[in-house]
Amino acid sequence: MGIEDGQVAALQAINITTLGKLAFAADYQPGGPDNGLRNFLNDKMPGYSDGDFSLIKRLCFEAFTFVTADLRSRLEAGPSDTVRKLAGAERETRKEGQRARLKGLVLAAELDIAHELVDLCYEMSESNTLSYIAWERLTKRDNEVAGAKKETSFRLDSTGSLKCSSASAESRADVSTDRRARLALQRRSLAFDLVGLGTYSTLELWNDRMFRAMDQDPVPGYATVTLEQARRADVKFWQVLARETVRGLKCEVVGGELPLDKAIRDFMSDPEVVFMLLPLAAARASAPWNGGGGGGGKGGGGRPQPATPVKRAAVPDLATPVKKQKGAGKGKVKGGLVPAALKGCSPVDKDGNRICFGYNLPAGCSSNPCAKGLHKCIHCGGGHGAQQCQTWQ
Repeated sequence: MGIEDGQVAALQAINITTLGKLAFAADYQPGGPDNGLRNFLNDKMPGYSDGDFSLIKRLCFEAFTFVTADLRSRLEAGPSDTVRKLAGAERETRKEGQRARLKGLVLAAELDIAHELVDLCYEMSESNTLSYIAWERLTKRDNEVAGAKKETSFRLDSTGSLKCSSASAESRADVSTDRRARLALQRRSLAFDLVGLGTYSTLELWNDRMFRAMDQDPVPGYATVTLEQARRADVKFWQVLARETVRGLKCEVVGGELPLDKAIRDFMSDPEVVFMLLPLAAARASAPWNGGGGGGGKGGGGRPQPATPVKRAAVPDLATPVKKQKGAGKGKVKGGLVPAALKGCSPVDKDGNRICFGYNLPAGCSSNPCAKGLHKCIHCGGGHGAQQCQTWQ
């Protein structure tokens, strides 16, 4: 706007650092007399010119307009209203300040957070309520630009009038691999830091905790922590954070610790959360273990890999007929093996029904009905046991 740096510093010296403070600093209202504004400037910024006065008057007008529009939107907001957005100029100013604070981070490409993600965090800041953002919505600016498709919708506003609105289709982040998921979570930390809900370093403590759990070698018989486990743990952790920050996300003391930062440090080791990051049992307890050395190649060290499950042969039901085997040659007994005392006899009758061995042995079988087979002679098929069979003796 052309306001000199010295005049800006003079306003900052009397703690006028926001548009909201400037709008009500002087006894002035846009459209009314400007005597109150001149008296304010004569007291706080003596020696200003007419050109300076016009610029400051314009700044006060814009400040009053923005504050009035913000209050009106808060009063008239309904459940169907869209997400409150951070002004473009303010967003870029905050990004410049973030680049200056987070030296060493290249806030471009993968770490260039999408405007939509910033607006979601800004909405939390305005509503003073924490909510969970799904990993797929932690997008970068490139995703937003590539998927910028406008969708038009009609809705009723708070006065009952039909209102037409258009919004860009929601873009989605790729979190299919460990690296891409890690970058998405880093963008979340940057977005929360940008709107002042939390600090980047504190938010990254939790992200590092999840991925350290995924990198650890499990004990024998257990599998490594998967990305899906980390996602479930992240959901649980943010549920805990939302519960612990129910009183609000704003700092009550100037210069004090943010409520979200304090909750992250206090509940990062909460049992509810840590339980979600424990290794699960592998497919078999006898998974091979190579000592946890480096390299997962053939013959080298690495993480234990679960052995392939061995399919067990199905055990036939003794009460059901047994199918006759094809190709049973001479000297082979159809239907399976028989005890040595009944050698040479078939364990099934001519209809394929299994015969109880115990009934045909000297000890006999008292079960009736019997799950082991029919009570009949294994030799002639009569209603007696083999011990009483005249032809077999």
